[in-house]
Amino acid sequence: MTSDPDATPPACTCPTPWPALTAVIEGSAYTVVPTPAHTPASALYLAHCTGCGAPYTHPWRRLNASARAA
Repeated sequence: MTSDPDATPPACTCPTPWPALTAVIEGSAYTVVPTPAHTPASALYLAHCTGCGAPYTHPWRRLNASARAA
């Protein structure tokens, strides 16, 4: 990390910004999606863009496996 409190994290450089997000929680990778408010997991862990690796510093939630389209 940097010691500059005003430093902003790098933005997503993918052709379509934030095409997919993932978060590693206790060694396991999870697909996550943006959400309007922080969840307990997003308050503790940082998500990243799966394309370019940029940190996603906004609220997110884990994508429920049962909610995925077939």
